Amino acid sequence: MARTRQDNRRGPRQPLIHETTTPLPEPSPASRVPSVLRFPLVAIISLATSLALRSVSSPFSEGDLSGVSTQRDDWIEIAGFLGWKILDLALTVLPAWDTGALTFLAHLPYYYLLTLCYNIRPTTVLNSIAIDVLAAALPFYLLRQMSAPNNSQAPKEAVANRPVIKDRGVRFSTSLAATGVYSVVLYSSVKTWLPLFLITRFEGLRDLEGLHNAQFVTVIVGCVMNGIAAQIFIFTPSMGSKPDTRDARNAAFNPATATFGETVAWNLWGHSKRTRTLIKRTWAVILASFGHTVLQTWLVVEGAEVTGAAGWAAIWAVAAVLTGTVFWWVGDVEGISN
Repeated sequence: MARTRQDNRRGPRQPLIHETTTPLPEPSPASRVPSVLRFPLVAIISLATSLALRSVSSPFSEGDLSGVSTQRDDWIEIAGFLGWKILDLALTVLPAWDTGALTFLAHLPYYYLLTLCYNIRPTTVLNSIAIDVLAAALPFYLLRQMSAPNNSQAPKEAVANRPVIKDRGVRFSTSLAATGVYSVVLYSSVKTWLPLFLITRFEGLRDLEGLHNAQFVTVIVGCVMNGIAAQIFIFTPSMGSKPDTRDARNAAFNPATATFGETVAWNLWGHSKRTRTLIKRTWAVILASFGHTVLQTWLVVEGAEVTGAAGWAAIWAVAAVLTGTVFWWVGDVEGISN
């Protein structure tokens, strides 16, 4: 009986802390590296990875790319190209999965041109773009955690619309939609204005047979990975974005009491976090793909004019705009959290 009275005085048993709290995420490796050293370390790892992989693969692709490359003697042009490479890496301060997808979207137009008009073997192109993606993504894989929307192990409360973005059917259909957009834009250009445009702005095109004989099915096959990368980089992060404080301010906006500047700001950027993320990432693809394609094509491909490089890059920029629009339309349905 005394034992029972003692238990009653203690009251009901309290749950242990680990039963009611969510474990804290593991700190990222970058948190243990001084901030001043992070970007130099990223650059060193990226450069070392690229050099090592290209050295290993050079026996299988030797001479393919050098045959279309021009020799640059102007130090201003060389410095500008190297500066763009460093800036390209600096701007891609994203988790590895996102960095790899953006790198693929930015680099594919250049390699697609080499396959289409310069008879560069598809195996050489696949090898080169794989090295580019790995060299860009590996440093961030080692130094940064994966973003929550692309991380299946992320806490449920960290990601919005988890059932949607993790659904295989949704991922397949959105990747297919992006593939279709890029394929239609590219194929319609190839069959209309592009051949004449390239002939007049690219000296020494090896063969236009690839342009004239292009079939829609082969174009689709060439754009499949591009569609998957667009789904990873644009659709999933935007759908997984949680509302933030700006959403609360937008909801509290009162046009009757707002100033003119506040009204303009609300009309331009008073979107939900999902839409703002989608717009920013679509613009990132546009700028990265256009800028990289113009500089890489103009400075590397022999006989390429800057207007020709810009025209080719514009095709992919337009496709990115349309892909972002399709993703916005897909996500703008009832039942989707904004």
